[in-house]
Amino acid sequence: MNADAGAPRAPLEILITNITLATRSGTETFARDLALGLARTGHRPTVFSPEPGGVADDIRAAGVPVVADLAALETPPDLIHAHHRLPALAALARFPETPAIFVVHDRRQWTDVPPRHPSIRRYVAVDENTLDRLVGDSKIPRGATRVIHNAVDLARFLPRTPLPERPRRALVFSNYAREQDLLPVLREACVAHGIDLDVAGAGVGRQAECPEAILGSYDLVFGRGRCALEAMAVGCAVVVLDASGLAGLVTERELRAWRRLNFGARTLTRPLRAGLVSIEIGRYDAAVAARVSARIRAEADLDRQVSAFVELYRECLDPAAPPAMAGLARGDQALAAEITGLLPVWRDYCNLEGRLGMETERAAHFADEIARVRESAETRRVWLEGQIADLRTGAASSEKETLALRANCAALEAELTVAGGRVAALEADRAALVQSSIEVADEQARVRAWLEGRFRDALAERDAAHAVLQGIEASPLHRLRRVLLQMPVAGAVLRRARALARRFRTPAL
Repeated sequence: MNADAGAPRAPLEILITNITLATRSGTETFARDLALGLARTGHRPTVFSPEPGGVADDIRAAGVPVVADLAALETPPDLIHAHHRLPALAALARFPETPAIFVVHDRRQWTDVPPRHPSIRRYVAVDENTLDRLVGDSKIPRGATRVIHNAVDLARFLPRTPLPERPRRALVFSNYAREQDLLPVLREACVAHGIDLDVAGAGVGRQAECPEAILGSYDLVFGRGRCALEAMAVGCAVVVLDASGLAGLVTERELRAWRRLNFGARTLTRPLRAGLVSIEIGRYDAAVAARVSARIRAEADLDRQVSAFVELYRECLDPAAPPAMAGLARGDQALAAEITGLLPVWRDYCNLEGRLGMETERAAHFADEIARVRESAETRRVWLEGQIADLRTGAASSEKETLALRANCAALEAELTVAGGRVAALEADRAALVQSSIEVADEQARVRAWLEGRFRDALAERDAAHAVLQGIEASPLHRLRRVLLQMPVAGAVLRRARALARRFRTPAL
């Protein structure tokens, strides 16, 4: 070894392994921050990854070496800090006498299956869930394990300005957020509260290269794991969730228990529904979020995590420190056993490659079919556009006709209104005529009754006059008058006197 394990403050040369540095997800960020933190405290880290990428460039830019081939390292490191089974086995084979620790970051991934090797002094879990994988699933002795929680580089993730009274902007901060599952639910919940929602993550093609530069502009963040931890460190209110379920808004009451589970899968105990997310948004409290942030910045500082790892490194570098597991075969036999254990995985990988080749051929066939369908669709689109243009022209004509019909309808309605008035007037006239007819009939009845009375009176007068006349005719005087009238001279005088009487309206003789 290059460093004296007995010198407590001697800088250590640490080899960190990681299966990839090409994406900005959990272990890649963990390896970068650990390497930079070790370098800041005077140690000399080197990072090995068979797949370097953008994160490797960040590490190199900070002055920390990154290698893709272990043959490039001529001097053994003091200790191997191993992530992921295959690169860990490669480093153990390259430096068989170097002690190592193995860190488990995931409960299910095959890459985090802990290898059994006598050089491994301790197994580290990042939370209680991965500890269960070590102790429960892989039967690692509990005394050979440690729990060192994830941390945040507080020199990069600076506190934001105080939160507003109610959230205005929210961010989905997750590489697993996709349009077909998580995002529609969150959009519905945010719309209900009048909150603008943005998304940062590989799942939508907008991965945040520098999340520390954007988190401070959001009041509320949706995420889990390391993403949730970084958002809390900045001072955002955080709702822990992903497409598989919902934990809730982080408050002081939940903070300790959820941190022990790394704000991960085992905290997501409720279904992901817009109504439940809306309830959690309604629990937003700027003062509570500020207190949560203060506790995270006090407990999850990267420098504290680096110190914990350095303390563990020195414990493992003690010559008296035994292997984590007793009774293991020597290194080469352990490697052989590990490689044998990996053969089924390799077989499955080869089978997947064969299936991938077949699927690639099918994909090429489908690509040709898609090209033909697109060509047909383009032809259909052009035809439909022509039909749409014709329909629009027809629609314009129909609109003019509709306007004319509406005008005619309005005129007819006006005429109907006038006719209604006329009908009402005629009805009034008819009623008046009926009343007048009744009055005329009554008057006719009265006149008829009066005439009938007059007629009866006239008949009575006629009868009386006739009787008088008969009496006169029977009287001697009338007989004398008739004789006188028949006499020439006397009759002429008498007729002359009657004429004069009529002229002067005197009673006739």
